[in-house]
Amino acid sequence: MTPLRACWLLLLLSAPLTFPQPMQAGSQNQPATTTAPPQQSQPSSPQREDKPDINRNIESNLRDIFGGDPALSGAQIDVKVDDSAITLTGSVQSEGQHRRAVQLASQYGQYRQIVDKLATK
Repeated sequence: MTPLRACWLLLLLSAPLTFPQPMQAGSQNQPATTTAPPQQSQPSSPQREDKPDINRNIESNLRDIFGGDPALSGAQIDVKVDDSAITLTGSVQSEGQHRRAVQLASQYGQYRQIVDKLATK
């Protein structure tokens, strides 16, 4: 490397690096801006269901499952679903029916607590 190139390289390496700074609010060099009109909010997506509808669907599904399960023949089970719990009330004829009803309800209990108020006759 020639002495001249070495001097230029040292000069470039010793020069402080500066980067452009973003403009701050109130700066006199700010470009003129225009304000866009506020956008109207978009309606909720069609895929989203309201929680009351989801709760009613779970209640309906569980009633159908309980009514169609041969192991629960003779059981009288009522289901109430809200945003935090699935409540089972009524009566079953045996401990086996009791376990089966709780097991079936647990399939829907991922985000809700199962409240077991079933009585065995």
